[in-house]
Amino acid sequence: MTSHELELEVAALKKRKLELSAELRRKSDAIAKAAQSGQAQQQALASLVLELGVQSFAEPTTDVSIPPQLAAHKMKAKLLALFELSGHSAELVASWLLGHGRGVLGSDHCDPENVKLTVAGVEWLYIQTPDHELATALDSVSAKHLLQLGRYIVEHHLFQWLVKQNCEQGVAPKSYQLLAEAVTSVPFAMHAGAQAKLCDLFQQPRRVTRLWLASLRERWDVKEGMLTPGETLDPKLMEDKVAWLA
Repeated sequence: MTSHELELEVAALKKRKLELSAELRRKSDAIAKAAQSGQAQQQALASLVLELGVQSFAEPTTDVSIPPQLAAHKMKAKLLALFELSGHSAELVASWLLGHGRGVLGSDHCDPENVKLTVAGVEWLYIQTPDHELATALDSVSAKHLLQLGRYIVEHHLFQWLVKQNCEQGVAPKSYQLLAEAVTSVPFAMHAGAQAKLCDLFQQPRRVTRLWLASLRERWDVKEGMLTPGETLDPKLMEDKVAWLA
């Protein structure tokens, strides 16, 4: 190869590198734009459901109706599908709407009043939705979104389970125990294919599973640790200690 040919080849490689970099930037921008759009829709849906919950407390139940914006919202079917998959848990759907474990909406899920009103809004949305729409809720969601919803249900269950294990039992479950518990919480209402994919994630640990566990701990603010077990004392000694503290 002559020096001129080598220069041409190097120039071609540099050009290809620039083209690939530009393509990567375009794809990254598109992904970021889609994420922002999804977050905006999520925020709008959460606000509309919250407003419905406020309406249910402020007016007679006979006057509660779904606002047109909520009735026509693009993500309403997704919300109803999650409600069905979760076994009609309005609390879980409210958690999803308020961004708990999703890292998208801040800390509204910590406000008890917001949670209460959102739960009420979810329940009334279900009550006021026509039966034929409820019957097709799962079928109207794409396979990708169905898998995401199922995984959220699993994660929500794991978070509640971890709280109980840490705070009530004083133990810190290992990763293999988390995965075993995850399998038990895969929604029965999911299609067989989606169920199999979720179970495979938990039953066949690999790099993607480790990444999911790390993401789970980060998004749900799970800290590894355990409470110190309490001291078991003789009843007489406990009485003496209490009397001394008094």
